[in-house]
Formats: sequence, structure tokens, C-alpha cells
Amino acid sequence: MNFEVFLVPFFSGLRVLLQNPHNQELITHLGTRYEIVNPVQIRQEWGRRLSTRVSNINGTATHLQQTSLFIETFEYKLYLDLELNINLFPSTLVQFIYEKDGPPVALQELPENCYYHAKVRNYPDASAAFYTCNGMRGIIFLENKVLLLHPLQGNHSDNYPHLLYHFTLDQLLNCANVDKVDTPIQNMLQSFPEENVLQRNKFIEIAVVIDQTLFEKYDLTVKEVIASTIEAINYADLIFRPLNTSISVVFIEVWKEDQMDMDVDISKSLAEFQEYVDRRIKRISIDAAHLLSGKHFDGSKQGIANLDTICTVNAVGLSKVVDVFQPHTTSIILAHLIGHNLGMEHDQSNCDCSKGPPCIMTNNIPYFTSTAFSGCSIQKYFKTLNQGYGACLFNMPTLFYLLYRECPFVGIAY
Repeated sequence: MNFEVFLVPFFSGLRVLLQNPHNQELITHLGTRYEIVNPVQIRQEWGRRLSTRVSNINGTATHLQQTSLFIETFEYKLYLDLELNINLFPSTLVQFIYEKDGPPVALQELPENCYYHAKVRNYPDASAAFYTCNGMRGIIFLENKVLLLHPLQGNHSDNYPHLLYHFTLDQLLNCANVDKVDTPIQNMLQSFPEENVLQRNKFIEIAVVIDQTLFEKYDLTVKEVIASTIEAINYADLIFRPLNTSISVVFIEVWKEDQMDMDVDISKSLAEFQEYVDRRIKRISIDAAHLLSGKHFDGSKQGIANLDTICTVNAVGLSKVVDVFQPHTTSIILAHLIGHNLGMEHDQSNCDCSKGPPCIMTNNIPYFTSTAFSGCSIQKYFKTLNQGYGACLFNMPTLFYLLYRECPFVGIAY
């Protein structure tokens, strides 16, 4: 067999893909530590190749509940078992767009749920998460390494090449949290036995707001911005799962025009956002609200959140999105700040995490190597819950969804 007949068109096509402007910009942002891989979905219906879509009902695409993926790299042969994250957002997800010089516009169409969590066979401590609406985009935490999978845009071949990036320590998160915020007494509803808290499932329902600077930085459609935002939340959810805690986004706003003053002092911007939530969002049944911003803040601060405030109107946070090509960086910052809302303080030098340092709640955390909470953080989280704070986390999200379905406009204070 003459392999040259097959290899020449393959490499020729790959060369064309790498010359695609979007792919060149991607490589520029992410660096040169990558290899070309061809993920294969392990299914009986091979004709669909990588697509996880199975049907289109009333204009809404549905995806496989479970599937498996094979990726061969220079170092590994990885078999991943994927499961659709069905609790990531509800069928009653509220979405508003603030146009310039106009009233808010409600989006009726739900995002396409193609968000997965995955386990890696033969690597019990490994984990992964994927977005599969257009190829396989995702992150794999494996043996203290971080691998980022990204499809090449413009591809129409059966091989479907992807870029697999190998990340090392690059940039640090500089968290602005210093002072403790007093926890309102209405947050304490019921105390729980310690062993009960550890085993019970907990659900964090969050509202997410994307500011004007970030929307313009994305240079994407509203639909694409929302999809990328939910992708970051899916990765943050993966980080919380070992704590029997899930994150679900129930409310999203996209600002094409800012709805509050955005100060370069990140503390002032957080205070403005807290006032905005109190005025405009608080009647929605949420446990915390987070603002994602593209703005540069003084002191290179990239995140701040009110400490120990979960289930109250004060449970807010502000994250600077560093790179729109890397939603995984946003997920690390978001997980860190939600940790503050849950009562977790910055780790001290004596705090260790199961997957090795650095841990999520370290003040200066590397974006791509922090995947677990320290024992100190977990102890503070469960202490908060054992004392009766954060009782809203034990509510099943579906209870809110059913109530909202019967009266869809109650509590939207616009």
C-alpha cells in the first residue's frame, strides 16, 4: 500500500487549516506547546464521527447522555467516558440582553446543552470536561498535567484534527480579597449533623452577568458569548464535584451597554455590582451572583468576592476574564471566588490538597495547575454548613424550576 497517497492530502489539508486566521490567532494566544491529535468517538454509529447530536426536537438539538472518546497523544492513549451535565442549566434559564439605548430583551431560545464531564479510564484521579457543539473542546486534568483540546476551525475532513495543548505554569491569579464581610443572620436557617453535610448533595444556583467590555472583547454573537460563559461554568462545576456540590446557572445577563459604573478600583466595582443585584436581580431565586468583566483593574487584580455570604443578596463576586480563548482560566477564578462566598479564606502555607499544590484557594494561583480545594478550605466550607449557614444549597434546583414555570415573570424587577 502506498501511504504517500493518503499522507500527502492529509498534511496538505492540515497546512491549510493551520493557515486559517482563527486558528493562527488561537495558536498565538495559547502558545506553541501543542500536538495534532484526531479524537475518535467510540460508538456503534461511526458515520457521525465526533458529533454527539442525536436529534433535533422543535428546533432544539439534543445530545447523547453518555459516550466515550479515544485520544492518542505522544505520551498517552486516553479512553474517556463522557456524561452529559444535565443539571448545568434548567429549561427555565432566564436570559436578558441589554442593547445600547434600549430596554432589555429576553431570549427565549435555550442554549444547546453539549456540556460534558468525563472520567479517564485507568487514571482514577484524572478528570475532564468538554464542550461538543462544534468538535471536541475541553480540558483534561491528568497526573498533575493540564491538557487543553481545541478543534481546528474550517475543518471538513473525516480525520477532524484538533490541537492538544500542554500547559505549564504561566500566569497567577491576584485575588483582591482581604476583609471578611459579616454574614447576615437570615442565612442561618437550620443546622445539620456533620456527617450529614458531608454526604448530602449541595446545589449552587448562580446568576452570571457579562459586562460590555467583555462582550466587545469576545467579538462573538450573543449566542456564542453565552455558550462560552456556560462552558466556563461547566469547568468550575467539575472542580466542585468532589465536595458533592454542583453549580447550576439559572440567570444570565449580557450587557452590550454597561448597566452600572465600572470603576478601575475592583472593590468599588464589586460594591456597585452588589447594589445592582440588590436592585435588579435579588428576587430571582439564586444563591450567588457573579459579574464577568473584560476591564483592567488597578493593581492587576483579577477577582474579588464577598466572604461567607452564600444564600444572601451579598453573595456576589467579580472576575476579570483574562483570555476569551481560554474559558478554563475563567473557571479557576470563578471557583476561587465562589469558594469565598462559601466561607473559604485564602490558604496558608500549611494547607495541602489531595492533588498536590497549589490549591484553588491559594491567593496567587496558577491558572492551569489548580484543580482541587485544600483540606483547610473543605473544613471551613463544611463548618459553615454545619453551623446552619448556606441552607439554600440543600434545595433541589428543580423546585425553583417548577415554581418558575407556573409564573415565569415573578421576581424580574426590570
